[in-house]
Amino acid sequence: MLFIILVTFVVFRDYVGGADTYYFINHICYDSQIDSPILSDWIFGVLPCHTPTLKIFQIFLYILSIIPIYLIGKMYEKKLELPKYISLFLIFASLSLSFAMLGNLEDDQLAFPLLFWAQYFYIKYIHNKGENFVTNLYRLGIPISLIFISFFLWKGTLLYIGVFFLLSRYTIMLLIPMIFIFWKYIGRLIPNFDVLENLPIIGIFYLNLNILGIYLFFTKEDLHLKLMFALFLIIGILNTKYIIHALPLSIVGMMYLWKEKIHGVPKKELIMISLVVIMTIFSGMVLYKSAPTEDLFVGIHNTYSLGEDMNIEISNDWSIGYFIEYAGYEARYKGHPSLEYDFNNKIVITSFSDFNLDKYCTEHTHEEHYRIWICPVKGVPYQIEQ
Repeated sequence: MLFIILVTFVVFRDYVGGADTYYFINHICYDSQIDSPILSDWIFGVLPCHTPTLKIFQIFLYILSIIPIYLIGKMYEKKLELPKYISLFLIFASLSLSFAMLGNLEDDQLAFPLLFWAQYFYIKYIHNKGENFVTNLYRLGIPISLIFISFFLWKGTLLYIGVFFLLSRYTIMLLIPMIFIFWKYIGRLIPNFDVLENLPIIGIFYLNLNILGIYLFFTKEDLHLKLMFALFLIIGILNTKYIIHALPLSIVGMMYLWKEKIHGVPKKELIMISLVVIMTIFSGMVLYKSAPTEDLFVGIHNTYSLGEDMNIEISNDWSIGYFIEYAGYEARYKGHPSLEYDFNNKIVITSFSDFNLDKYCTEHTHEEHYRIWICPVKGVPYQIEQ
């Protein structure tokens, strides 16, 4: 039921969600250049420029991501003698998976299913490793191989290379040469804190109820898994976009918590069930309202029509740039915050309601998802307070 609620919101929203998503959709629709690994480049090259199909593909990736997380949970349902629905139910206690998989369509999302399968096989390896070196290396080879393939989908897979290679004496010796090989990509893992999704601590919000998974640290679970969970948590707190990778082990921690503190106490079970249902509906509503919306594209078309009527150039804030290109126009700024904006003698469309042009320009239109400004020939500073 919770899955159907989320998917319904996604199916009935106007467009595929996510600002950076349109960096890739513009490649799909207009063959624009993207800086993405070879497998991602190929996949985006064969996808059709058809919104319903892209939504179906999003949902398909979401299902592929749920399966390995669910299977991790199934291991512990049996171990902890919990009801069979608990692991699947707790997946919906987090905003991170629904927001990441249904709120965007980027190269990250292509890699996430493989990376979650890597976690699944690594946890199986931890629980089944023996004394035989060859057998252990074989079992560890499955998650390592999945991580290696994922690198050709998403460069952020370097995060997994670092975490997994630190966790095993069989692979830690390979970490230094791997750092040397992939050194030029490591800088890309450093977050740009001018972008909301990269702000520290916000990752805790996206884990939401699953932050209770820190109970894992108070259990007798394997030290390797606790260390992996800690590393993903720390990295996710520093850079929100990575918090999703703490989710599988967070659910394991919540299952221990459920077994020891909630199971068999009807009042606590009812509270948790109610909170998860509320969070699922909230997630769906946020996804439904997420940019872009139909009125935003109407605003973009109106802005460029106004520019033609007044014979004035158009400018924009960076966050709306990819949407402008998707609408068929040329964006002046896109992709990331600019240090300087030239808004003098321009009609400017912004999507940030707090983009501070009030002191310099005349507001022409003010809608929920955009504002249109007419700026003078001189007087607008190149560094605008946001």
